Amino acid sequence: MKKFVIIGNPLSHSLSPLMQNYWFKQNNIAGEYGKLELEEQELKNITNKVKTGELTGINITIPFKQKIIPFVEHLTEAAQKTNSVNTLYFEKGKVCGDNTDIYGFQSGFLNKITKKIDNKKKILVLGAGGVTPSIIYALSQKKIVNIVLANRTIAKAEAIQKQFSNVQVIPWNSLKEHLRDTAMIVNTTSLGMKTDDPTPFNDAPINKGTIFYDVIYNPDKTTLAKSIQNSGGEVFNGLEMLIYQGERAFEIWTGVKPKITNELISLMKAEIQ
Repeated sequence: MKKFVIIGNPLSHSLSPLMQNYWFKQNNIAGEYGKLELEEQELKNITNKVKTGELTGINITIPFKQKIIPFVEHLTEAAQKTNSVNTLYFEKGKVCGDNTDIYGFQSGFLNKITKKIDNKKKILVLGAGGVTPSIIYALSQKKIVNIVLANRTIAKAEAIQKQFSNVQVIPWNSLKEHLRDTAMIVNTTSLGMKTDDPTPFNDAPINKGTIFYDVIYNPDKTTLAKSIQNSGGEVFNGLEMLIYQGERAFEIWTGVKPKITNELISLMKAEIQ
């Protein structure tokens, strides 16, 4: 029995076990996938379990996508470019780290809306967390050159800016000034998960037709997403990104590309608030 886990803190919201265990059953693979909430000081030990074979693979979510890197022996190009790892596996005597979030964002969302976006128009990215470099990298690969990044702690945004030459950092309190010529907003923060979360736009109007992408998938629509939809924006959530990044991780671990079925999507949506 091959064993896999997703590590992070918190993890109560994660649908990865449901998804991965569905695929193990669908493909008649003897595997089990669970959740493991842990603290930062435990990262070295859990990574070593991939080396010893106690675990076949690990997914990493917030807040450990960068913090896991010192314990990984080989990084793929995607992981190096983004300084972010969400998938571990063992290959050629080394613990390897990959970033399947890029593939997830591209396949689950970006490829579908590329024709709607003029690649010279402004893309506003909210947040500077573990998944943000993956979002920016994926946008950059689509030749989108005008990316504006805002984070409440500006130093974190500036750290990401050093990785990407096409990123402009703006103060969080200036967001509403950038809405007029923004074609798409990508939210990588937890804003909107609580019903009393304030809108970061200070009630400034959103242009009708603005595309809003929220990496959050549970709840289905955050309060932030609802407010933008009410202003005439086109809203997407992160469920398909989750599914496609998981598909890529499953293929890395097993050599099998699993099928994304309507049954799986229905099972996952049933777990979402």
